[in-house]
Amino acid sequence: MAIACIVVCLPQKGVAQDSKIAVVNTRTLTLMSDEGKVASDKLQKRLDVIRTEMDKLRKDIEDKDNNLRTRERLLSAQAKASLSKDIEDSKFRFDQKAQVYEKEMNELQGELLDPIAEKIRGELQAFVNEKSYTLVVDLAEDSNVVWANAGNDITKDVLVRVNENFKKSGGTTAPAAAPAVAPASTPKNPAATTPGIAPLGGRAPATGPGTTIPAPTTPTAPPAAPK
Repeated sequence: MAIACIVVCLPQKGVAQDSKIAVVNTRTLTLMSDEGKVASDKLQKRLDVIRTEMDKLRKDIEDKDNNLRTRERLLSAQAKASLSKDIEDSKFRFDQKAQVYEKEMNELQGELLDPIAEKIRGELQAFVNEKSYTLVVDLAEDSNVVWANAGNDITKDVLVRVNENFKKSGGTTAPAAAPAVAPASTPKNPAATTPGIAPLGGRAPATGPGTTIPAPTTPTAPPAAPK
């Protein structure tokens, strides 16, 4: 019992008093840094081009559906079957192209943002070492942190440091060398949650009438092909 009491009291009298704890959001550092904003702008421009193309393809399928629906009673069985097949083929090509573009965007996000995240880890490690923090909690991680004192948040301080060094480098986006010492906390890949950039998605459109056409961002169901 005496030994147990000593062990419990040790942190209060020694270690706890010397501890310096901070919180940081590495995702915010990556995306809101000057370099991160440049990368996000490049991603958004590419996504806008893709979205325009996919919207045109979706509109083309909707027009074909409307045409088939309007002329259904005037067409022979063979002509109707031919148009229906053309619609289903268009839906299939749409889905295939959407998957290709989704893969492209994921790879582009990693290509542009991963080097920035690597720089953030190095800057954060240097800052933590200079300030002699003993524990840093990353709020960007899937942790069980319920509350954190805003006074312990070092995100803004590190962000200033990151932007200053970015300006000193001439505003280049070349990846920085990895820090020699492992960082206190490792940010997740921020690519999946880039503000304003919604990755392409959507399930493959099933063949047959009554299906929906997935759009690059906000899917809109085209009219169901008549049976």
